[in-house]
Amino acid sequence: MKTRILISLLALPLALLAAPPAPSAIDQKATALEAQLNKALDTSPGAAKVMLELVDLYYKEGRVFGLVRVGERFTKAQSSHARHREVMVKLIDGLEVMARRDELITISREFLSRYPNTAEAIDVVQRLGDALIQKRKPLEAADAYRALWLHRSVAANRIAGQRASELYASAGNNRIRVRSAEIAESLLDKLPGGEFTLRSGLRAVNEYRSVSRWVESNAVIQKMFKKGGLPLTRLIRHELFRLQAENYGSLSQWANAVTSFKQARAQGNGWLKDSPRQLHEKQINAMYNAAMKAAQILPEVNAFAARFPNETTRWSNYNFIANAYAREGDPMRAARSVAPALAHAGGHGSMAANYVSWLMNKAGGELNNAKGTQMQTQTNLENARKDEKTKLDAFNKTKDPNAKKNAKTAYDNAVKARQA
Repeated sequence: MKTRILISLLALPLALLAAPPAPSAIDQKATALEAQLNKALDTSPGAAKVMLELVDLYYKEGRVFGLVRVGERFTKAQSSHARHREVMVKLIDGLEVMARRDELITISREFLSRYPNTAEAIDVVQRLGDALIQKRKPLEAADAYRALWLHRSVAANRIAGQRASELYASAGNNRIRVRSAEIAESLLDKLPGGEFTLRSGLRAVNEYRSVSRWVESNAVIQKMFKKGGLPLTRLIRHELFRLQAENYGSLSQWANAVTSFKQARAQGNGWLKDSPRQLHEKQINAMYNAAMKAAQILPEVNAFAARFPNETTRWSNYNFIANAYAREGDPMRAARSVAPALAHAGGHGSMAANYVSWLMNKAGGELNNAKGTQMQTQTNLENARKDEKTKLDAFNKTKDPNAKKNAKTAYDNAVKARQA
């Protein structure tokens, strides 16, 4: 290795004395065109022709420094030229290779402002988005993608909508993050049915849920069920009904939640191993919250127990039946319905405490009824005695024989009423 280095050092003076290599044909052509360009105004037709030759030459040969230098001159001086758009795209290529991101961002934004309806727009916005992300400006990148999608919502620009939704989803601010759901919903609305559109719909559903927009999430689910062409498999339908039920629960629309849970269960087991048990349990909970009668909840609790005999939940579900009976004003049936589960889930949901309370409430209620009857009887007796005394006073005071006779009759009736 040392020998090779020594030989290289000895050969260096000879190399320096050697004649420089002759310029290539490409170099000669570029030099001639540059000299010709320097003799004309950049805004003239002649200069435009020369600049276009130079741009094409530099682009073909991969000479990015010359490409960027001449491309910038052309795009500034020849903004109305027929090939202005083409040169802008080549300039963006050169700026990207040179990693001159600030200039790339400026030129890309100008391109999208001037030519948003072109086929190159989606490629340019992706380069702009990448540059902005590298500059740690993801929201500006999302805005750029969103602007192109909203301006021209066609299948060719769907990647712009998708990237905008993905970038907005990473925002910590819910007022910004909701744009992720809105863009995803827009993709669902404006694109034909297919796998991509299905994924967009699912993103909209979940992004609305992430910002607690339950109504909007369910509206998207309804759109997905109605839109043609979506590959809604049994598993996907199961998931959509499940999410719909949970959205209704968050809105306290429990009757609707019960319906959606039933529809989800009708689709089969779903993605998760415990999905059948969890959904059935949530349905029973929703039935109780929907103020359904105990007689309506009981069959579901029994069906759950038959299907999942080894689950502790089969016993804790009896809380819903018992509480429903108590809500209907029947504490004894509440106590009786929960009695078989006490040994298995007595500590769940205050089951044991409620059981004792319902029994005591029944006894206490009967005691209160007895006390009420006693008090009413005492009141009636006092009133009868007062009536008897009033009539006796009237008998003693009257002097007229006929009136005295009537008073005596009234007094006798009062005595009989008191003694009855």
